[in-house]
Amino acid sequence: MIQIDRLTKTYGRARGVTDLTLRVPEGSCFGFIGPNGAGKSTTIRTLLGLLPPTSGSAKVLGLDCVRKREKILAQVGYMPSEAMFYPDMRVGQVIRLSADLRKMDCRAEAAALCETLELDARKRIRELSLGNRKKVSIAGAMQHRPRLYVLDEPTSGPSGGRWWPGGRRGPRCSCPPMCCTRCSGTATGRPSSGRGGWWWRAPPRSWILRTGSLTTTRGGGTMTIFRKELSGGAVSFLVWFAVVDALMAVCVGMYPSMAGSMEDMSALFAGMGDFSAAFGLDKLQFGSIMGFYGTECNILGLGGAFYAALTAMGLLAGEEGGHTAEFLLTHPVSRLRVAAEKLLALAVLIAALNVVCFACGAGGILVIGETADWSGLLRYHGALLLMQLEVGGVCFSLSALLRRGGLGMGIAALLYFAGLLINLDSGLDWLRFVTPYYYADATRIFDGEALAGPVLTGYALGALGAVFGLWWYRRKDIA
Repeated sequence: MIQIDRLTKTYGRARGVTDLTLRVPEGSCFGFIGPNGAGKSTTIRTLLGLLPPTSGSAKVLGLDCVRKREKILAQVGYMPSEAMFYPDMRVGQVIRLSADLRKMDCRAEAAALCETLELDARKRIRELSLGNRKKVSIAGAMQHRPRLYVLDEPTSGPSGGRWWPGGRRGPRCSCPPMCCTRCSGTATGRPSSGRGGWWWRAPPRSWILRTGSLTTTRGGGTMTIFRKELSGGAVSFLVWFAVVDALMAVCVGMYPSMAGSMEDMSALFAGMGDFSAAFGLDKLQFGSIMGFYGTECNILGLGGAFYAALTAMGLLAGEEGGHTAEFLLTHPVSRLRVAAEKLLALAVLIAALNVVCFACGAGGILVIGETADWSGLLRYHGALLLMQLEVGGVCFSLSALLRRGGLGMGIAALLYFAGLLINLDSGLDWLRFVTPYYYADATRIFDGEALAGPVLTGYALGALGAVFGLWWYRRKDIA
């Protein structure tokens, strides 16, 4: 069932597992025993395809752990040592997500497991103790009735053995005979931890790992992730939309009351030296609705870029920083699909923000009875959309590289200030191919400036960032 041949996994100069060879026959219950850092979890994570081996090979159910990862995970029930899930989701939603990722209907089995484990499916994950989060892991690992269980430190959270299905208080059992005391008197074990409760008897055979070596031996649903990202990002989307749209509505609504003094204000803003040059106020006709809109409603450009950067940075790095990647990626779904559906959700959220804000801005202009250059307005909003997609693509690639988010706002702000510097110093004109704020500047768009070069560069950078992020995430070690 499990075959490992001379497996070695290193992290730079650090050693995880060294030259490990072992066999686990089908129908057996085996366990790892060893001190912290011995390589127990590293071996398990390598078997599940979370960590590619440095050398050697590993097979589960006769399938190679690297090339056949999804087929293996379709037949495995995995309980991670850290029961980390999405804190805002409810227990039932997490268990259902696990089933959806497997493209299985496990509702009846999940309900029975929740009853056995005394789990309240309506509670949110953030309300649960470690023990109850472990129960969620147990339910997720058992609901699809896998051929193989892989349990990493299962005794570190639940209270004794009475919560395990088949324990003293368990009314029923649905797991394979090799894994449950209720089904077989000899098929229990301590799969990953040196600690155990009374309900875990010593396995018939276990491995003792020390410093990464074996020292002694004794006897997914369609677009599921896409839908999760949309639902999980709904609150953030609504907050950003409400703020950006409210500011745009206020600005457009102010125009009629300020129209009479616009010429004086335009002259005032145009004569403020470097400040006017940095923000393009010396070129825009502030007294016209288009000039006023491009100046005051630029909040969509700045706020939208910040939203795109923050959202993109959290897509992949947020999974590792929040320790939910282990839950997500131990289902029979490829990393490419996970990353691609997250990227698609990002593009949809950015596009939705821009569409609704354009509709509100254009509607506001119509409400106040002004006549706009609709062609110019469409080009302006199209440039803002492209800018945010470029920022999102670049930040997505960084999200694949990093293990924690948090740089999004800084990257968006840095690109914004680079756009200001171009207006102040002609010697920095080369930055127009770096910052998307150059081609998304209302002054240049409404003046009809040729922006094909920067626009094409923006397309290329955004696309390259997305492709690199997809490529890198397929091969990286998952923390």
